[in-house]
Amino acid sequence: MSEELDEGKLESILGKVRGLLDTANHPNTTPEMAETYRTKAEALMFKYRLDEATASGFRGDGQSGFKPVWRRMVLGDIGSEFDRYYRTISASCVQHVGARSVTRKETDPTTGKRVLVTEAVGYESDLRYMDMLMTAALLEFSKRLEPTYDRNISLEENIYNMRHAGMERKRIAKIVFGDWTTENEMKAKNRKVTNIFKAECERRGEDHSVLLGRGNNMATYRESYADGFVNQFWDRLTRMRQAHGAESGALVLASRKENVDEAFYEKYPTYRPASDPTEWVDPRKDCKKCQRAVSGYCREHQYLKPSTRVVSTPFNDRAYGRGADAARAVDLGPNATGTPRTGHTTKKEIG
Repeated sequence: MSEELDEGKLESILGKVRGLLDTANHPNTTPEMAETYRTKAEALMFKYRLDEATASGFRGDGQSGFKPVWRRMVLGDIGSEFDRYYRTISASCVQHVGARSVTRKETDPTTGKRVLVTEAVGYESDLRYMDMLMTAALLEFSKRLEPTYDRNISLEENIYNMRHAGMERKRIAKIVFGDWTTENEMKAKNRKVTNIFKAECERRGEDHSVLLGRGNNMATYRESYADGFVNQFWDRLTRMRQAHGAESGALVLASRKENVDEAFYEKYPTYRPASDPTEWVDPRKDCKKCQRAVSGYCREHQYLKPSTRVVSTPFNDRAYGRGADAARAVDLGPNATGTPRTGHTTKKEIG
């Protein structure tokens, strides 16, 4: 018999998953224990992904008696330089399970803070899986790129984690050693951060020049790291769908998609596609000024002219690779493909 899930039970399960993943990712957790914690988290994620599908008794026509439901999830506080990446991670998870969503900024009535919120509609089991998947991805992303000072680990490890997140020495020095009153005091604290980071890298057998050498712009490092993470995360989910999409009824049943779409358009009618879309007509077609212009674009219609300017975007290849490696550490569940761990099957476990 299927287990009944009320709001309190669901929050309890999500809390357990977050706690297990947090413990697995803690620097003091041994590799063997980390594997155990991740396996327990995956078991919960997978169980409650399938629970509703099992209970609904599909007849093969996609009808189950279950209707799409709405769920609101807070992605994080507004003001982070990574807001757009949190949006991308959220959108990737939503699309992966066949849900629909709107992401917006709101004021948290409890704290008064401005937060980034995703409101998604889909089937209950899909939204549970999406929430757990999103929790794992956001936890890994924020741990890598927005670390806070952890009193449970050493000073050296804290500085190492912060510098590997692309945080500037001055910012780390202020967090770890406090503010300064003179320029000399500031320089001394910056040097202390550098020396501790170099020593920790040497202890780990790593090349510290990746983050200390000349020409390493920290803003570029962080953006490239984030790009590597979200692109690799998206790629893993895509390969997972490609490998299991034909076998997974929860992901491919057309009527389920139609029901989700209809529930979405009912609440947000402006997103509904026009039944008879008007064909776009180039405004230059009947413009005499454009016809006379050498470029073919008059002053009024210059905005339509394709840009020939080459924009060079700063990029850090090693940071991008580190971000991609971090995304490979995100648990997608025991039915994930592409980067399975020892003992995990890559075959869909739906009979």
